Amino acid sequence: MTNEGLYDRCYVVYYKEGDQAIYRTPITYNSSVSDVYHTIKYNESLHDIARRYYGSSYLWFLIADVNPIITDIFDLVPGTTILIPNQMIISSNYVQLD
Repeated sequence: MTNEGLYDRCYVVYYKEGDQAIYRTPITYNSSVSDVYHTIKYNESLHDIARRYYGSSYLWFLIADVNPIITDIFDLVPGTTILIPNQMIISSNYVQLD
């Protein structure tokens, strides 16, 4: 499975200091019976969680978008339970976008 459709509405901004940022339209997602829930552990990042469930740390934003409880991606609260959306459903929704 490829993730190319997940990036089709993104654009990269390059800053003179050498930093870069990706801006994109946040995903919309309806719950599915195949959804998984994850309890955040101490010192765990969204990148770690995305790598575990999706095989790529670059897909952290999928988890952030569907969990409004996450207000700071660098300061996750251990013990918080978050939704891990089904990547197949998200990808198929993106493929249908014009």
